[in-house]
Amino acid sequence: MIEEYICFLDHYSLLNHLLRFYRKFDRLVQDEGGDNFITKLHQGKLDIISWPVIESAGFYKRLNNLKTRFMKQPVTHPQAGAFLVMLKTLMAKLKASVSFSSSVYR
Repeated sequence: MIEEYICFLDHYSLLNHLLRFYRKFDRLVQDEGGDNFITKLHQGKLDIISWPVIESAGFYKRLNNLKTRFMKQPVTHPQAGAFLVMLKTLMAKLKASVSFSSSVYR
């Protein structure tokens, strides 16, 4: 019984720390905007977005905002779709090859 209570307190403490970190990070991102080290390092081509908990109302709102931002951006790599298909094919072949070779050497 005591172990379960201690375990509960540990999880509660962890969640509390994570929530405090999330709030501080969110505030920092909002305050600094594009004026932070990482964004400057990437010449303003990278945004840091503090993301709410999955399945919360804020999560879906930000997801919709992110989609809108992506749709407004110009296409920089028109052949990316073909590259993605090729990459997935190569990964599947590699996985099949690894699976086959591991089954042969058993």
